[in-house]
Amino acid sequence: MVSLGDIVAALPLYSSVVGEDWLRANKEWAERFLALRLPWYAQGEGDLGILRRHVDLDRLVTCYRSILRDQRIQQEALHEVHGAAFLAKLATAVELHVPRDQSSGRNFDVRANIGEHVLNAEVKTRRDEFPFNLPVKEEVDGIPISGGKRATLDPHDAAELGIRDSRPKEPNEIATPESTVIRQRLVAALGQLPPEGLNIVLFGHLMGDRRDVEEALGGTQVVEVRKDPATRRPEMEWVRLPTGAFGDPAFRALSGVLWYRLYRIGDVLGRAYWLGLNGDAQVRFPETLAALFTEAMNREERIIEVDGEDPMEPYE
Repeated sequence: MVSLGDIVAALPLYSSVVGEDWLRANKEWAERFLALRLPWYAQGEGDLGILRRHVDLDRLVTCYRSILRDQRIQQEALHEVHGAAFLAKLATAVELHVPRDQSSGRNFDVRANIGEHVLNAEVKTRRDEFPFNLPVKEEVDGIPISGGKRATLDPHDAAELGIRDSRPKEPNEIATPESTVIRQRLVAALGQLPPEGLNIVLFGHLMGDRRDVEEALGGTQVVEVRKDPATRRPEMEWVRLPTGAFGDPAFRALSGVLWYRLYRIGDVLGRAYWLGLNGDAQVRFPETLAALFTEAMNREERIIEVDGEDPMEPYE
């Protein structure tokens, strides 16, 4: 059994940020919950160490103590720290929780000087629990089975595009696609970020399919069926509808999105990354900076496969 003393010895910076007195007051939780998830907290310890090179301990405490103490959002908190640390590894200077302006009272999570560029970043996380958040349909050998359907095209987008859905609605059918939920997260992030400058969202995807992020940014992907005029045979092609954030004038202040995920298999923590850039942004993501990001993603990524599959195991 891992004791509280073992935890403090293994995670000295994390312990300083959350407070050793608090850990002692929550000894049962730490030894029961945290000790079973040490790979996650070892990653968090390393990420806090990267940020500590740029800011003092008091700043880490101010920015992260409350969320790292919140036992309900531990994975969200560790993803937030990891996103900031990813930028900090590339940066010569980092500021945390930077005021957006003088009057709104809002702030954004990170400002990083990387080369000659100043990058503003806001962290958003998402845990997509579909279909596990739907009512249980049946039990098989004592195992609850839940399921349902979810739209891939937002009904408001469908109406604007003149696409009609005449199907009768089924029980446990969700009309709002995941890509719409993600776009709403991006809207919230833009409300935190400055209206001008090189702006990016660090999107920590706790659970869910990265393809939903790609559809949120680039548009819903559908199969288009055409008839070849020469052969009269139908031809099918995957195309994206114009429903994505990139290309929408409302998102011109957003230069890009860095998607990332931390996931555990056994005692090892995997990391995965993807960078989406907005070609219609008012400030385009510089090619030199994109190259630095790509190099860092390739260096940091740790894909763990089991029997040829990458399961992206949930946190719990």
